[in-house]
Amino acid sequence: EKTGTSTVSGSTVTVDLATGTFFVADFQTLTGDVLKIVVNNVPSAAGKATSFNLKVIQGSTARQFKWLTLGSFKWNKYYKPGTGWITHPTVPTTNNSEDVYSFTTYDNGATWYCSVVIQDCKSSKCYGSRGVTAGGKKIAAPSAVYTNTIDYIAIGTPGDATDFGNLVSIKRQVAGCSDASRGIIAGGHPAVNEIDYITIGTPADAADFGNLTISSNEAGGMSNGHRGVFGGFYNVRNTIDYITIATLDNASNFVGVLTVARHAVGALSGNGSRGVFVGGVTGSSASTPGVNTMDYIDISGSANAQDFGDMVIHAEDRAGTSDGVRGVIMGGMNLHGSPRKNEIDYITIATLSNAVDFGNLTLGRDCGAGISNGSRGIASGGSNVLYPNNAPLADTIDYITIATTGDATDFGNLTEARWQNCGFSGD
Repeated sequence: EKTGTSTVSGSTVTVDLATGTFFVADFQTLTGDVLKIVVNNVPSAAGKATSFNLKVIQGSTARQFKWLTLGSFKWNKYYKPGTGWITHPTVPTTNNSEDVYSFTTYDNGATWYCSVVIQDCKSSKCYGSRGVTAGGKKIAAPSAVYTNTIDYIAIGTPGDATDFGNLVSIKRQVAGCSDASRGIIAGGHPAVNEIDYITIGTPADAADFGNLTISSNEAGGMSNGHRGVFGGFYNVRNTIDYITIATLDNASNFVGVLTVARHAVGALSGNGSRGVFVGGVTGSSASTPGVNTMDYIDISGSANAQDFGDMVIHAEDRAGTSDGVRGVIMGGMNLHGSPRKNEIDYITIATLSNAVDFGNLTLGRDCGAGISNGSRGIASGGSNVLYPNNAPLADTIDYITIATTGDATDFGNLTEARWQNCGFSGD
């Protein structure tokens, strides 16, 4: 069966039965609740019945069908335990939740008999075609030259980054995640509890989202497409915070903690709701080496992290990303003053095991950003110089195909060289 052509505009959903019988309506583009459903090209032959299915994806601003004004669409009343008699379904309000409805007519579209195929499925999309890099530091320590720059790239097309806008404040060591529509930038140094957000599809300056439970930096960020999670803070090393990305509000404490208290961790997510924190360092001293620890959480839960396995190398400040099935971990640093790593490791997110060698970056570096569009992985920015000094940093962007193994390829350059930046993607 063909997926047909549909449009969602203003307060109207339109489907064209000449193009197929399965349709998708993404409520993100609505300007209000649905007051009209237009079904074009209903077959007019006598004695024929016609059916179609419609998948509905809720937007970041929740919308509903106004079934009482849609008189030709008839629902069977049913009893829902704990609620009572339901005369028609309500679209779940969670961003990216999915319903599928079935519609059948016996009178050429004068009356449609409606039923729910499935309801309240949640899309776990947390990436898209546009990659974003935000914040960072423009000069290696000890000079405090931070940036509020936000860049973006089209992940599918190698080339240099373009200016997106600016963060609310100048900061480095930030954590990022997204729900594929809204991008989140959390924490940072100097130690702040700020959370910024952007709409990924619209270049502009960031706006205030709310606050973390603590003022800190060097955390890793991840998302299941609905909830954003941040863990491995500098001064509270086993704390995990979370937010609901679609709702502007302060963060809450996750309650669960990391298996090993540490900061400067990388993070990635996939397999529906599993998040993995990778690497890091357990002490604040520059002489403390990085660890090879990987632990995982259920992003939608609130329990302690559990051991996942070990990375190929011991390192902090690694960049993590995934295609939803395979996670990749890029770059890093084992000890301050040691050469930056160019190694790339990979894991299968659903399977607890040690990481395996993937290949190498074009340039060894740490504190870069990991980004994905669901198939291509990006390593953006980082430091390729020994610490401490005032040398320029990397503006390098590399890419890999996550489902295969091999060395990274040059993608292009950021608008300015920097490290300790974060990254995410969306549309």
